[in-house]
Amino acid sequence: MKEHQEELRKLRNKYNVKKKTTKGRVDKLGEPIQFLMSFDEWLYVWMRSGQIDNMGLKQGQFCMSRPNDLGHYEIGNVEIKLSSQNAREGKTGTKHTDETKAKMSLDRKGKHRQ
Repeated sequence: MKEHQEELRKLRNKYNVKKKTTKGRVDKLGEPIQFLMSFDEWLYVWMRSGQIDNMGLKQGQFCMSRPNDLGHYEIGNVEIKLSSQNAREGKTGTKHTDETKAKMSLDRKGKHRQ
């Protein structure tokens, strides 16, 4: 048991895992998101995916996501997928307000596309 705890501690340190929180984030329906997984469960999902060494938010890296960006982070409601794919799916179907569009337009004025 003690060896198991030591191994888990080393893994937490290796992957820089601290207490996972969602910092007030909400899902697509406006419901608060909770992280309801223990470290053991989190590690199991990543180990099962085979992508734990490719974890990150950069191009070609993988992240833990929720189908349709709904529900909590919990066993049965998470999957490991490319970060770029997750970001693309998260933006699908969202619409900017007129105020946001105006701000984006102002921000781009005078900048040239390359």
